[in-house]
Amino acid sequence: MELGIFAVDGDWTIDSPDGAPEISFPFEGDSILSLADVVRNVRELPNPPLEFDYQTFELGNRMNLQPWRPNQYAFVINQKFKVAAEFYRPMNLNTRYDPEWALPWQGQLASGYDLPVLSEAILVNEGNAKDCGGGIIEIERRFATIPATRNEAEQYCIKRVSFGIQGVEYPRAPMAVMTRLQHDFFVYDDLDILQDLPLFTDPNHAGIRLNAETGFAPKGIIIEAFKVYGATTNVEVDVVFDADATYSADSSITYASTPSLTQYKSWMKNGGGTSNHLAAEIAIEASTIQRYMGNILRRTTRFAEVQ
Repeated sequence: MELGIFAVDGDWTIDSPDGAPEISFPFEGDSILSLADVVRNVRELPNPPLEFDYQTFELGNRMNLQPWRPNQYAFVINQKFKVAAEFYRPMNLNTRYDPEWALPWQGQLASGYDLPVLSEAILVNEGNAKDCGGGIIEIERRFATIPATRNEAEQYCIKRVSFGIQGVEYPRAPMAVMTRLQHDFFVYDDLDILQDLPLFTDPNHAGIRLNAETGFAPKGIIIEAFKVYGATTNVEVDVVFDADATYSADSSITYASTPSLTQYKSWMKNGGGTSNHLAAEIAIEASTIQRYMGNILRRTTRFAEVQ
């Protein structure tokens, strides 16, 4: 998509747009949406009340944020700039796009659904300086919005926990299920250019900004895989025990694991103990973090219903 036509004026001491911005959309389709509660251990939160405290979180809670967004909610701007070589200074990554570099952006889909304003895009790539002759250089810059949480679906073979009923262990075979890949996006902002965005550690917001204060991996940014723990130890086990269970590796365990079999079944059963009576989802793998563009990071966590 191209917006307007620009001509560089005679002041070559200032970076000026050389032509219209090109706006594109990096994702192929809309995000999908799961309505299920998510079971998570609140010890991932700062200052957890208990070491192991599994709870269900309904859609919209900070521990289960996955708002639906259309494909075009995230966009990328590519635009060329020219300036006299002696006045060229590269822009800092995270610098916001100036809407004055483009004609007005409608900011809506044809249906009227609101899209972000151009100033929500931040610099993610400063291109090479190209000599245009006459002491003028050209730079192509790329700006991108920080995408909202997105979900994708993918078939995946999972390992299921075993059941321990009245002291007898019942192993369960791996099973192929439809999983939900949740992509959450954060921005590393060491120079605090984006101070209007709350930090990840801000207790009053679902912050997406990281900086020198928070570090690259503050507590809670990695969503842990669902784990089962022995009732009186912090040892991870492979079996969800009922109230009369025993555990051969630790003779002191004679009662339910954390979580217990009763609790686990209530989460995973349709019509059970969740906010909308659907089977809940658990994280079956710990989050991974990769670079998306520039200083924008993408956290990916795989969730699934594991009956």
